[in-house]
Amino acid sequence: MEIATALLSVLATHAPVYLTLLAAIVFAIVRWQRHPRVSLMAVLGTSSFLLLSMAGAAVSVWLPLHLRVTRGMSTLQMGQVMALWSIATSFVQAGSWVLVILAMFGWRPAKSSQDDVA
Repeated sequence: MEIATALLSVLATHAPVYLTLLAAIVFAIVRWQRHPRVSLMAVLGTSSFLLLSMAGAAVSVWLPLHLRVTRGMSTLQMGQVMALWSIATSFVQAGSWVLVILAMFGWRPAKSSQDDVA
């Protein structure tokens, strides 16, 4: 029960970020017909940020308790496991940013020289 309470507390502190990411996903889906590739990249990128953040919250609450109670790990060993988790999530975050950057800047038509004159 205390894990559930702790997890809900952590998730609640991230609520503004989750709502923003959900709004971005909804906006991309609404604009899908107009910009399908851009919307796809935006949905994939923001969805992965959302899932990673929620998973990170769950792991940060559950994993230290699990490692200490069931495995009897020392604080140093738990720190090493959490460092590996952090490295893995960094790669996922980098991939998510690539998707968002592609959504922002990829697949745009080239600007014509007449656009500069007007």
